[in-house]
Amino acid sequence: MTQPLETGLLGTPQRQLPIAIVAEFFSGAALRQFGEVLVPALFVSVASGGRPILVLLPLAVVVAVVLSVLRWWRTRFWVENDELILEKGLLNRTRLQVPLDRIQQISTEQGIVQQIFDVRKVSIDTAGSAGVEFSLSAIGNDIVAELRQLVVGADRTELPPPLARDLVAGQVDAPIGPPSIAASDLGVSGPTGALVNAASHSEAVLHMSWRDLVQVGLVRPGGQVLSGLLALLGLGVGGAVDSFVENRITSTIAAVSFMVGGLLFAFTALIGGAVLRDFELTVWRSEQGLRLTAGLLTKREQFARTERVQLVRRRANPLERLLERTTVVLPQASATAGLSSSSSGPQTQNFMVPSVPNDTVDRVTSLFLHDPPLLLGGAISPRARWRWGLYGAGWPAALLVAGGAVIFGFDGPVGLGITLFVLAVGVFVTGAFVAAASQRRWRWQLDPTVLRTRHGVAIDQRSDVELRKIQSVGLHQGWWQRRNGLASITCSTAGGSVEIPHLDVAVAESIRDRVLAAVERSEGPWM
Repeated sequence: MTQPLETGLLGTPQRQLPIAIVAEFFSGAALRQFGEVLVPALFVSVASGGRPILVLLPLAVVVAVVLSVLRWWRTRFWVENDELILEKGLLNRTRLQVPLDRIQQISTEQGIVQQIFDVRKVSIDTAGSAGVEFSLSAIGNDIVAELRQLVVGADRTELPPPLARDLVAGQVDAPIGPPSIAASDLGVSGPTGALVNAASHSEAVLHMSWRDLVQVGLVRPGGQVLSGLLALLGLGVGGAVDSFVENRITSTIAAVSFMVGGLLFAFTALIGGAVLRDFELTVWRSEQGLRLTAGLLTKREQFARTERVQLVRRRANPLERLLERTTVVLPQASATAGLSSSSSGPQTQNFMVPSVPNDTVDRVTSLFLHDPPLLLGGAISPRARWRWGLYGAGWPAALLVAGGAVIFGFDGPVGLGITLFVLAVGVFVTGAFVAAASQRRWRWQLDPTVLRTRHGVAIDQRSDVELRKIQSVGLHQGWWQRRNGLASITCSTAGGSVEIPHLDVAVAESIRDRVLAAVERSEGPWM
């Protein structure tokens, strides 16, 4: 029977530091309650000439402040019998007990107020919640350090032996394990001594320079941002062309200036956001896992424990591939498991390192998996291109052709009908190309202890999962797959799932049986 962990400051019930009252006042709950008083006051003010607002507005402020003070006073936390206990609530009291060995991640943030008073906001994630289990707005650094040490000490499971080995033809077997990295081999700027934390026995494996931040800002915009930039570019080019055709030189210059100025502003905003979010981003590695620190105005810290990480995902969009960078996502146990291989999972449960230089990716992931080969051996059925082509090219093109035929049949605009036919040809050719390229790029490999996949045309995506962490294996067939003797297989973990689509049924059943047999034989913990 294991002895309870020794507690120091956390052995007795504690409240947050008083500065938490300020943070609570500006929290969502306090502002919502403030609005519940202020909105009726505004309506009354409009109806009566503005005098009642002089009384009701200060009353709303007083109510919000009093509620913030009461919430701070009624919130207590401590550790007892290897459980983190939180009590809170004004009228309805809530008592939450979280076993220390079930905590997946402790994330800390320091906004401007927290930095002034040298305190931290702490968020606790467990496998039983879709997001953050609970958060505390203002905790002292000594309490944070003790809580993190207790969580690490609560993980008393024995680490598994290095079982996984690559069995690629022509490659020598080599056990999984983090390579020894000398301080001089970190490949980062600045004094080496600042990148080795002797107190926590950790060393830096990644440090973002200003040049890195500029590249991160350029490669990380989402689809909506890219669509907006393309729309801005299209408006500028279209306006310039129209003005030039009509010999309006002044309007042409104005349209070009609008386009260039807008693009410069957008890129400046992207780079500025990357600087604020990922300033001084550093990834530290120790025997317990990885720790990420970053941020300028709001400093954040995340920790990914070695045994809590369920799988390793890597993805690179076209710009990242051009700049030889890869985003690494390490999903930990989550209540929203079952995500597809292209999903990254809820951000509160994920340890994500954005746009890592390719020559540094191995240093980040070596604690969890040995680097997989660049080209995986297994392929999916060539018939998958017909399935994807039908839905991505055939049906849309057929609808466009039908629309053009209707227009011609009812003597509609000839130009619109021709446009629909041209679009149909473009959609069909593009969809057929994407379907064929997707099938060619889909690769998988099943090693004795690791399942690896790689796919994607524009965005290169790779997933690696140790078989001992797989919770369930599903084999499913749609009507089209049944007619063609195909099946898809899904391997689910506590942090997400990996799917291999459109395999021959015999191959899918073989993978299922081999994975289940490996899971039954595994001796290491799944988390």
